[in-house]
This record gives sequence, structure tokens and C-alpha cells, in this order.
Amino acid sequence: MVKVASEKKTCLKCGNDYAVSSFYSHRNSLIHERFGFCKRCVKENVDLDNMDTLYGFLRTMDIPYLREFWKMANEAQNETIGTYLKNLNSLKQNKELRFRDSDDITGKTSKAELMDYDDFVVTDTIIKRWGRNLEIEDYIFLEEEFETLGGFEADTTIQERLCKNMARTQWMGNKALEEGDHNKYEKMMKTLSSQMNDANIKPVQIKSASQDGAIASWSEWTKLIEDTEPILEELRFEPKFIRDYIERFFVVQMQRILGKIKDEDIKKLEGEI
Repeated sequence: MVKVASEKKTCLKCGNDYAVSSFYSHRNSLIHERFGFCKRCVKENVDLDNMDTLYGFLRTMDIPYLREFWKMANEAQNETIGTYLKNLNSLKQNKELRFRDSDDITGKTSKAELMDYDDFVVTDTIIKRWGRNLEIEDYIFLEEEFETLGGFEADTTIQERLCKNMARTQWMGNKALEEGDHNKYEKMMKTLSSQMNDANIKPVQIKSASQDGAIASWSEWTKLIEDTEPILEELRFEPKFIRDYIERFFVVQMQRILGKIKDEDIKKLEGEI
């Protein structure tokens, strides 16, 4: 009797092969079914206290963020990500949803919604920063956005003011979206983009998402790979080498992800550069 080898998938994060059961199913048509993100890498790289890492993961998997399902997953005793995906997939009407069908993700309000308001104190400093007569969830959002932009770590008053203005603009844009005023929302987003361009900064340029040097999001991991790999022992810059280098380490890898090339064909390319 011939023993059939168990089907395996390759993790796009760590590069290891595991049984299919070690992966979360994705809905991204651009990623071949042979690939995905293993549960261990997801657990290590999705920070439940940083919703941006969750959004990055769900965006890559092309799975929607639905606020109520996320709340239920946080309240459950089991592993949060797994519980969320299990509950999400349990209903037929959710199976065709994609990341574009997510609840409001522009406002990054999810962490505030999950937070116990009794733990948040509106201090005189917060009132001085944002003004009076705001709802507590507004203060929470503004403070979190200000922190994400690096406002608390700003070296100068100008940098701090820029972060405050950008946080307020994002908040105003979210309010407009909630009210169905899409024209005002677009205006606020253009203003936000202009503020960033004028300052010649993006949020990740002000403050790393992780102070200890660890990779805190899928986008940071991608940037790290782009900046540091692949590195060869010998650097050559002849036209033919550059062409072969791009073909081997970029084009071929994209073909691999999309399932357009076999592993044995990749092995044949080894040693060509």
C-alpha cells in the first residue's frame, strides 16, 4: 500500500513548510493556495494592542474586519485570532466578504471601542490638548492617534503641533464619514495628505511601531526584506548581473507566490548568479 504524503503549505513569513491545519485560510486570489501565514507567525506578529497589525494581516488575507465579531473574539477565552476567523466563517453570509467590506477601519477606533472607559481619565492636559466638550471615545481616539503619529516622542514643539493637527484632521474625517458626508471626508483626507507632505513625514517616519526593534506589522516586515535581503557576498554591477539579479530574486519569487513556477525549477536557477 502506497503511503500518501500529507499535504503541506509554505509560510510566506518564516518560509517553513507545515501541515495545512497549521495555517489560517485566506481569501486573497493573488496568493496561491500553497502559501499562507502559519498560525505561529500570525500569533507572533499580530499585536492585539495595536490594531494596525491586525488590519495589515486581514488586508493581506483579504478577510474583512467586522467589529462585532472582533468584540466577541476578545471576550472569548480561546485564542483571539482563531476565534474571530472561526466565528466569521461560521455564517454563510460572511463567506463572500472581503477586506473592502470591513467596518470602519479608517478611524482606527476599534481599540477604543474595546476599552473599558472607566480606565480612561480625561485629564487637564488632555483637555488642553484637544479642547472641552468632546465625547470620551473622541478623546481616546485623538490620544491614540496622537501617540501613533509619534506626538508624545516629538523632539520639537513644531513636530508635536504637526502630529496634533494630523490627529485632529483624521478625527474630523472620521466624523464626516459617520455622518455620510463623503465630500467633507475626501476634503479632510486631502488636508491630511497635504499636512504630511508639507511636513515631509509619514507616521512611520516619526516613530517606529516598535521601540525595541521588533517587527510590529506585516508592512514593517516587508520593508525589512526589501531593505536587507537578498544580500550577496559579492556585489557586482554589470548590466547582465543586475538583470539576472532582478529576475532571480524578484520576478521568480513573485512567480512562486502566484504559483507560476515549480520548486524544482527554482532549484535549477541556484548558482546562476
